[in-house]
Amino acid sequence: MRSRQAKLLLVTAGFVLLSACGGGENGSADGDLSGNVIDGYVGGAIICIDSNANGKCDGNEPQTVTDASGAYKLNTKGLSTAGLNIVADIPDTAKDSDDDGKTLAQAGKSAYTMVSSVDQAAFITPFTTLVTSKVQSEKLSFTEAKRQVMVSLGLPVETNIQEDYLKAGNGVVSSIARQIARQLQIAQSAQASNSDDRLKAINDFFNTKRNGFGTVVSSGTALSKVAATISSVADSSLLFYKIPSAKSGDLITASAMVFTPKGVSPPARGWPMVVFAHGTSGVSSKCAPSTIMQAGGGYVYEALVEVLIKIGFVVVAPDYEGRGPDIADSHPYLHLSSAGYSMALAAVAAKTALGTKLAGTWAMMGHSQGGHAALAGAQYSGLASQIDSALRYKGAVAIAPASNLSLALSSMLDVISKTTDPSQFSMAYAALETLNLYSSYITKGSDATIEPLPVDTVFGQRLKDLHKASAGECGATYQTAIRKDVAAYSLTPQATPAKYPGVIADEFNKPYVQRMLGALEPGTVYLPGNTLIVQGEADTIVLPATTAKLTQLMKTNNSEVTLKTYVGAGHTTVFTVPQAQADMIAHLVTIFTR
Repeated sequence: MRSRQAKLLLVTAGFVLLSACGGGENGSADGDLSGNVIDGYVGGAIICIDSNANGKCDGNEPQTVTDASGAYKLNTKGLSTAGLNIVADIPDTAKDSDDDGKTLAQAGKSAYTMVSSVDQAAFITPFTTLVTSKVQSEKLSFTEAKRQVMVSLGLPVETNIQEDYLKAGNGVVSSIARQIARQLQIAQSAQASNSDDRLKAINDFFNTKRNGFGTVVSSGTALSKVAATISSVADSSLLFYKIPSAKSGDLITASAMVFTPKGVSPPARGWPMVVFAHGTSGVSSKCAPSTIMQAGGGYVYEALVEVLIKIGFVVVAPDYEGRGPDIADSHPYLHLSSAGYSMALAAVAAKTALGTKLAGTWAMMGHSQGGHAALAGAQYSGLASQIDSALRYKGAVAIAPASNLSLALSSMLDVISKTTDPSQFSMAYAALETLNLYSSYITKGSDATIEPLPVDTVFGQRLKDLHKASAGECGATYQTAIRKDVAAYSLTPQATPAKYPGVIADEFNKPYVQRMLGALEPGTVYLPGNTLIVQGEADTIVLPATTAKLTQLMKTNNSEVTLKTYVGAGHTTVFTVPQAQADMIAHLVTIFTR
């Protein structure tokens, strides 16, 4: 706790220093204001002092234009700027450094506005825009407005919004900024250009969406086909609730299975809740656990869920965005904020649906993709409490969580490219199969985000054809298709793993791909609660080294985390190891009694 407090003091001190560079003290002695406009670095933005507080640049207000690096210098000599805002009007002729030299119009974007207060003019960003619009529209203090905005975005309250997050290399923060910027464009393209108060319109747009987060569409729909291990101990139903789309920010419907202890009354204070996230099963709606179960298929986590129910937990199992009964395919695979919203808002919806049957205490749990989702949910847990103060987040169990994706994929590429001994080809072809599956799912999932990866650019012809034909299939089916394709390729003349036309290494290493992968990383900010990470020592999918690196990152960010590794356990067996199960249950019981 002491180290976290020390870090907050440093962050606060840094913020004060940066703020002292803004407004009346940001300029030079001749009355200049200077700073940068950042989503990416935005060149060609019109900068002005918003003298009449309407959130846009009018002809009679002092103006300048940003250079290609997003930098500006505005002469305010003789002008009293106290209490005013500085506006960046960004036309569709402007260029964002994220767009490889294209104008906004050429990149399929539209004009929009960003803003900051003059006394914090060093950076004008999507974050300063949301905070400033809330300050002006709701008459809140800067501190309270910032707290509300950061929590709603899944970022720590102490996040420094007066920093160059691109230079800092924080992919998650940069990704959230890009999502906000896209929503600002959507909001303002539908807004009358002569709006008298553009900042109020921005604030109203985002508030309308946030007010719908976690709302229940329907609940209590009984699941007709449930594994006997679960049906013997739990009542099972479907819950439909609202989350924001990773692509547009619009509210869409998500689904989750709800398992409550059968034949027993809840304790006086209600049951604790575990939001349980599943591992990779595919990116289409038909691959959702609830859909598979209702089609008569199996649920790999039924034994673990049975244990949780017997202890006295309610288990809520989200299908994730873009998957589930009667939900259109649009699943942003391993997308951090999408997973975080799916998990945290499932807790909100379940509390609404079950009311006093739930105590309000809750935790995350998940395996593989679900381990990643559990950590993402921890990052967004403050949002659940912001919406419903009865919800009190306690911690998480992340089993073999996907992380360090760029490192993991590049390691596979390295093995494949450097294996020249035919006696080692079988190992390299196995790595190739794994690389094909996960790179394909990540690429397919990116179609549901604001930054889709171009299949024709990142994949060679063989993987491209396979991806287009079969990436919508569920895990086992797609794995089989990949295995057959790799096997067929290996029999062709002069075939080597390195020559397989799959992931194009040079393209993989380009900034736009690395930027997208960096945005998926869990644990890059402080995570509340107490987290247990469970890892199999023999796991060849999520490697022990990458999980160790994740754990160290979380500790660096002052998250409370413990890593336990189990000898001989693989990726799909670690959660069945008796000692691992005992440790996971003990962790949950402990955090619920804290």
